[in-house]
Amino acid sequence: METPVSFGTAMKSECKQSDDGTNVPYPGIPPPLHGLLCSSPGKTPAACVTRALMSDAAGNSENKDSSVIQDVVESHSSVIQTNVFIAGGGPAGVGILIRLEREGKLQEILQTPLDGDMVGDVVHPIVVVDKSARYRFGVGKLGKYLCPSNTSAACFVKNVSRKGNDGVVPGEFLQSVESQDTAKGLLSVGSHPADLTEVGSFLGAVSEKLRAERFEHPDSLGKVYLSTSIDSVEVGEDDYFKIYCTRTNTLTQHDQQIVFRAKKVLLALGGKPHYPMNIRLSIDKHIALQTKRLKELTSKVSKPVNKKKPTLPLVLSSDEVMMKDGLKKIFEKLRPLCGGSSIKSLMANPQVLIVGASHSALAAAYLLLKASGGDERLNGHIHLSTNNSKIGAEEKNELRENGKGMYCFKTGDIVMFHRTSPKLFFFNVQNAQSEGFVIDPDQISGRKRVNPHSGLRGPARTLALKIKNGRELRAKYMLCKQENGLMKYLEKFMPRVIIYATGYGAIANDIPFTQHNGGAVEFDLNKIGALNINAQGEVLVKANGSPIALRNCYSVGLGTAYPTDHPAVNGEKGNDSKSADGVNLYQTNYAKHLIPQIWPELERDSFTEQIEENTVSMKEEKKG
Repeated sequence: METPVSFGTAMKSECKQSDDGTNVPYPGIPPPLHGLLCSSPGKTPAACVTRALMSDAAGNSENKDSSVIQDVVESHSSVIQTNVFIAGGGPAGVGILIRLEREGKLQEILQTPLDGDMVGDVVHPIVVVDKSARYRFGVGKLGKYLCPSNTSAACFVKNVSRKGNDGVVPGEFLQSVESQDTAKGLLSVGSHPADLTEVGSFLGAVSEKLRAERFEHPDSLGKVYLSTSIDSVEVGEDDYFKIYCTRTNTLTQHDQQIVFRAKKVLLALGGKPHYPMNIRLSIDKHIALQTKRLKELTSKVSKPVNKKKPTLPLVLSSDEVMMKDGLKKIFEKLRPLCGGSSIKSLMANPQVLIVGASHSALAAAYLLLKASGGDERLNGHIHLSTNNSKIGAEEKNELRENGKGMYCFKTGDIVMFHRTSPKLFFFNVQNAQSEGFVIDPDQISGRKRVNPHSGLRGPARTLALKIKNGRELRAKYMLCKQENGLMKYLEKFMPRVIIYATGYGAIANDIPFTQHNGGAVEFDLNKIGALNINAQGEVLVKANGSPIALRNCYSVGLGTAYPTDHPAVNGEKGNDSKSADGVNLYQTNYAKHLIPQIWPELERDSFTEQIEENTVSMKEEKKG
């Protein structure tokens, strides 16, 4: 195996001093940097470089010289060593850092030197790599979603800054985040759903505080590399991981290749919309038939009377619909229908067909209905111009009525195809039965909640109940279990918009993983392309057709299949096909489960005693 070259060994061979201690030019290093490399009396040049590197935020330095130093060091280093490599700095990747900070362990980890392969090696305790720029660190795609949260707004803040149900009391470092405007805004909303763009802003503020005050602390050995993407991963013969990355320098816009060597890897790269092949084929076939009909119609001199003109549908994922560009595309597609008679609409086909009835499907339907109803916040994001000479008289009347040029959905305009009935969350069995649901024992968690992780929550749940009880007629469910049934309904309805809401696969599966001998590492995926994991949270890979754990490679976040009955979740049973996911889980259940696996060397006795002491105190307070 190739012997890694550390910062120290890489620079030591190039740094020279004369007998009187003055600097001598370094081969391959620009002269203006010589003074920076050896500016500390009594320290070796390599130590000076390491110190400068430690004090700089990767790729986001406000000190131009230290940023250049980092580039010089990394260009002279074959491998950068780390104990734990966190791939992804979104809500899931930062969630475990927040938990470590709540336990009072993050600073201890970042400031504890670790032994490397060679004397003088620098081993970073934690390296976080994310493709985003600094202002997106900790936010991910969450900050772009226009739909509301499915949990209370205040909960996002309290899970960070206040005493938890497990008795953990965060220190002043995290308690101070409540003074930020983003935290105040969420706390003021209380138990109501949050605007996810505001949640993203809050998480971004917390993440930046961790980066600036923990990772960039003078005594910290941890590193955050932003504007850095992962190209490939190699599993070494010694069970270490080599991660090959490309970093874009924010000052020069030049790409730089960096290689990391990690003892452990936590994949938190997020998910991507899953587009099942059978559904894709049905939709593609429908589009092909519509295209053929449209060509035939336009080629005829005399057009047939009273025959509906074929329409090529807009096809997009529910993930796209939840962001402003996707939502705007839908209303642009529906715009020619503005001003249509509501009487005629009772006999019309649905305009939007959603494949799926999951939370993302209901969230998409909720956004469409909300925007159609004149919601000012949404209309502000997707405002359609009314300065169009091609707009007809009926449409102009509709534009004058709602002022935004938004199509107003009518009865039966939105149809959601589903294979099984949607599940809803209830606080107890009695509440579920009062709404007419028959509850199976497997749907009940240890805390006697019904579908706490697999059930719809928040506004999506409210919409589902309204549809079920006949209080929302603009959207409806339709059972469709077979692909040929989908094709039949596509031909019958000829919808203008098709949305697929069929789950999220793993982005990590797009990154080549190889063994040291060049053989490919194949992930064990569930039916929607999410990573399967074992009880410890380690990623499963295929070996001779059977799944085995990829040792010391863990995964968390969207695109990771944590069944609701996984030890980390401890929720309802019998939901292997439904993964539990959410920001609060990243910071609580999943983080608490993964920390002992990734950092077993942490002394947790005092921490356990603190939890027990706080739990007793909380019980006494309740009795009082």
